[in-house]
Amino acid sequence: MSESTVRRWRDELIGLLAAQAPRLDRALKTVAEQGAEAVLIDGTLIRTELVWYSPALPGRTADITAARTHDIVTICERLKIPALADKA
Repeated sequence: MSESTVRRWRDELIGLLAAQAPRLDRALKTVAEQGAEAVLIDGTLIRTELVWYSPALPGRTADITAARTHDIVTICERLKIPALADKA
């Protein structure tokens, strides 16, 4: 199996997951209503409560750039949910 085929399948899978996820503003509103103290902004694949997948961005995209692209910071501010992120 070629590397390009695997990459294409991976990208299609990420697209399918993103399409099934709730809109970001709705997911964060649900988190706020459940009494979450904060949200974690991180592009690393780590075991966590799955709330929202963003559409794929290039791997070199910094977390803060992705957060700005998807208006995560603005939505968190509006909902008064602290957002935690590293310096990357």
